[in-house]
Amino acid sequence: MLSINAAEDDLTGLCLLSHQGEQAWEVMTFIKEALAEIQLECCVVEWEGQPCLFVARHDEPAATCRLKNFGVCIAETFRHRSA
Repeated sequence: MLSINAAEDDLTGLCLLSHQGEQAWEVMTFIKEALAEIQLECCVVEWEGQPCLFVARHDEPAATCRLKNFGVCIAETFRHRSA
């Protein structure tokens, strides 16, 4: 479980775009185990009916690097800025 305090309560959520349902839960379990191998704390919770993996924002670079090493494609959030 993630420690929640003033310095660590900023989380990043990662959701799957490629899998749904039970298969998504299986993939997220695999991802959680891969992150545990590098001693990175995370948790998987249900969000909008699908599993979502949460990591501390300061651990996001390590998490995405680990996932990319497994061949996971990471889609970034895009925010539209008005001119």
